[in-house]
Amino acid sequence: MGGSFNPPHEGHLHISELAIKELALNKLLWLVSPQNPIKSEKPLYSFNERIKLCKELVGQNSKIEISDLEQKFSPSSRKFYTYNFLKRFKDKFPQYEVKLILGADNLINFHKWYRYKEIPELADIIFFSRPDESGDLKYKALNSRFGKSGEYKFINSRMIKISSSELRKK
Repeated sequence: MGGSFNPPHEGHLHISELAIKELALNKLLWLVSPQNPIKSEKPLYSFNERIKLCKELVGQNSKIEISDLEQKFSPSSRKFYTYNFLKRFKDKFPQYEVKLILGADNLINFHKWYRYKEIPELADIIFFSRPDESGDLKYKALNSRFGKSGEYKFINSRMIKISSSELRKK
């Protein structure tokens, strides 16, 4: 599950716990992004602070691991692209089945992601619904973004009306 986690919150934890249950995951990594290329470069918290906050929020949940792999895989670059990470991860760890877990709000800008059409070839994409979505719209958006390649799934769940953007404003 990738993201800025700026800051991490109960919604991230809720989605993670639900994904572990619904997808029968052995392990879920929170891939803390050093810098989302689409978002502002002025984070509320530094990368190390976000890693620390994520670890505090997750606590002793042994199925969720906070990871700085994204930074380790691209230390010389300020551009941290999901495609590059997934490609490198799959090359380094071919034994793992990879699922990319995202909030469905990512559909709005997914077409701006670097090599977005190739991401479903590297990982199954699992979208979790957000409080402000329309059912028909999300499926139309998925089909226009991905067509028939790769696998994607929507998981609807009890909504937690919280977002990192709202927390940053406060």
